[in-house]
Amino acid sequence: MEQWEQLVTQGHVRAARWRKAAPFLFWGAVAAIILGVWLALSLPHSPPSTRVSEAKAAFADTQRRAVSQFIQGSGDRLSQPPQTAIQAPAPDAAHAAVTAALDALRRDGDLPATVTRLTADAFWRGDWQADRIQAVEDGRTILIGYYVDVANRSYQQPPQVRRIFGLIRRDDQGAWQHYCLAMQGALPCGSPAIDPTTIPETMRGLLPAAALEVQR
Repeated sequence: MEQWEQLVTQGHVRAARWRKAAPFLFWGAVAAIILGVWLALSLPHSPPSTRVSEAKAAFADTQRRAVSQFIQGSGDRLSQPPQTAIQAPAPDAAHAAVTAALDALRRDGDLPATVTRLTADAFWRGDWQADRIQAVEDGRTILIGYYVDVANRSYQQPPQVRRIFGLIRRDDQGAWQHYCLAMQGALPCGSPAIDPTTIPETMRGLLPAAALEVQR
């Protein structure tokens, strides 16, 4: 018995005490975790930071003003087509070309070769080909522009060339939809009209980079 008692050191005693305490420590930790989760769920959700909301609103307002200024200036500048556009198609032929482009997008997912792809800078300079649709692509949104001659050819009127701006966009269901872009001095295109100043996020990728700099 004395030899056995000598083997029971203080370390053995401490280990035995820890083994006895382990279940209490384990369940105490579990209880603390459950309490923490309950407190987290019971606390009211804090609203988003006012500063973040204000910053987002200020950025959106800045973009809207920049788009508005650019569109207004471009409408004034592009309202009179150049003389090189006198060979523009009649409205019916131009409408047929837009319909063909839409059909190609819906069928093949791509614009036909008859459409001229331009950069945003080239498009807004206004040097368009008289007998073709010009397009700027940005993801699922396509900006288009083309000339039409609204003169009554039956009466041999001189050319009366105007510009038309449109927007083709693939919706959430994957269908391509056509809209008119309401530009000052431009003709309506026969589809629902959209004011470009109301869609600054959509227009960002369709305008020159300099257009998004607000002129103070």
